[in-house]
Amino acid sequence: MGTTDRFGQHYADFYCSSEWHLASLSRAASLIYSWALRIQKNSGRFRVSPGKASDYFRISVRAAARAYAELRNLGFFVLLESGKKKFEASIFTVLTHSQWQKSHPGNCVEKFDFPWSAERDELQKALSAAADGRIPFRTWQVAWYCQTGLSDVEILGEFKRWLPDFQVRQSGKKWRKGAAYHFGQHLKSIMRPSSSHARKDAVHVSR
Repeated sequence: MGTTDRFGQHYADFYCSSEWHLASLSRAASLIYSWALRIQKNSGRFRVSPGKASDYFRISVRAAARAYAELRNLGFFVLLESGKKKFEASIFTVLTHSQWQKSHPGNCVEKFDFPWSAERDELQKALSAAADGRIPFRTWQVAWYCQTGLSDVEILGEFKRWLPDFQVRQSGKKWRKGAAYHFGQHLKSIMRPSSSHARKDAVHVSR
């Protein structure tokens, strides 16, 4: 899970990888991609038909063909030579994530690394203390809170007001797991109309 800014850039707790992109595709696509990458080795040429791939993975030819199409549409499979007219397997080159990233700038998830990281850490600790350590606050969630335009003091104060009511409305132990997310949604609903972008600074939280 992560968040997206107003420019469409995705942010998360981890650096981008091929798995992040493949997660939106079929299971067969993920299996075939890593397999194809190993088969081509240093040659840069992958020449295995969907039929043979289906035999190897014991999936339907339709599922394998769909996986090839997904990988090609996403850009991880680049067609070098079509074998359609000759009724042969087409030849692809399979791109690593770093190779794909160069030809698809702006499409990767970015790891949170904002200039106010020191203040954000202070806010993260303050929120955790206010919840008696019962709610896990992730780095991307706290950065998301900061994008509302509210100061650290305002965010912390709003959390202290919001938490008791939220606890009353929820039941069982599962409320703790989703509390940080629901608080972010609450802040989003009360954020200032002019605060459509992340803050450039932060107010130190006194504890």
